[in-house]
Amino acid sequence: MVQTILKARCYLPQKNLPHTDLEVRDRLSEIIGIAGIDYDKKTYDVYWQDCDPEHASTIPMTYFDLLDAVHQNNLFENLKMIRDAQKYLTDPPTTNEVGSPPEGYTDRQ
Repeated sequence: MVQTILKARCYLPQKNLPHTDLEVRDRLSEIIGIAGIDYDKKTYDVYWQDCDPEHASTIPMTYFDLLDAVHQNNLFENLKMIRDAQKYLTDPPTTNEVGSPPEGYTDRQ
């Protein structure tokens, strides 16, 4: 059963990333995530629905602004949650976090 499911997933057809400006504009509703933001170049790196999740493409902020506000907000909220999780996982814990001994604790018995 599990093998069958895995095989089915391996053979699912994947779409290609959009290559032309026209194709990007036609498929804006298929953006499912923000991989990065370049404020200097005014671009977003985005993930696309049904495309290889290891690949992203770069679109101008002006195209991203064409998305409806709800879709934009959802993408930004997801990005914020991912960044918060990464920060939590990579920052060293503070001394008062769970797992550190209470102030004044000694292991003498």
